[in-house]
Amino acid sequence: MTQASDVSRPFTIGQVLTLACASTEADQMFCSYGDLLAVVGFMLSDVPLADHLPAAIERCRPEVLKQHPDLMVVQPPTVNATDTAVLSWLAAQERVHGTELSLTPLEVAS
Repeated sequence: MTQASDVSRPFTIGQVLTLACASTEADQMFCSYGDLLAVVGFMLSDVPLADHLPAAIERCRPEVLKQHPDLMVVQPPTVNATDTAVLSWLAAQERVHGTELSLTPLEVAS
């Protein structure tokens, strides 16, 4: 049997926070689109099509919060926040949680 630690992988705080708390209705992201596809693909073992990405994020969210329960209290910036405000918020999250957090794919974690 594969152990979770054998398949865990570090991702940037922006990637993890996008899965944990970003608004999928507003296409809110705290990382590049390519980085978002990388983390979702890792979590689901499949990269979804663009129109399925919000549902894929919502599918990952409970497991990400289970793996990192301290992120449950994180409030993302408003969807109309300026880039400067989002970057300031992201820097504050890095100071609290670090620049990277490890994730384990859904199939292994369950």
